[in-house]
Amino acid sequence: MIYIIEPLTPSVMREHLAAILEMDSSIVATEHWEQSHFLVDLPGKWECSRVVLNGEKLTGFMIATYKPESVHVNRIAIAPQYQSAGIAMRLLKMAALSAQHSHKQFVTLKVSLQNKKAVGFYQHRGFQLKEISGSNLALYIEAEVLLADNKADRQKQVGYA
Repeated sequence: MIYIIEPLTPSVMREHLAAILEMDSSIVATEHWEQSHFLVDLPGKWECSRVVLNGEKLTGFMIATYKPESVHVNRIAIAPQYQSAGIAMRLLKMAALSAQHSHKQFVTLKVSLQNKKAVGFYQHRGFQLKEISGSNLALYIEAEVLLADNKADRQKQVGYA
């Protein structure tokens, strides 16, 4: 499988917006995003976000922004036929690199409690529970821990509700 990961710039976003909207609506079951959500300028968005392409075909994407102490992954989606190929982990490591380059300690994200597969994915990789907000878990991991990708270097894993 050949794919490339490139920065998700405003022009790349406009070029792939229809495919991103389609993938997002078919994969992300909660918190529907409109076109305006994807196009809005937010701090660090165009520096941290990425698109994954197989030729010209969208394979996945990550929308990430700067928060005071972290790079926050607002949205991440991988096409079903490419899941379990390590793409999501590569995107998360890119978020961790963005965190380090911007002098932020953490990578954060929210995930629906109902998305058991995603909860397990993040838990297995060492993400820690920050809080439960409604039907979502707010998770965090130190950028350097995420980049280490070594179970011995990870913090003690904590189970989620």
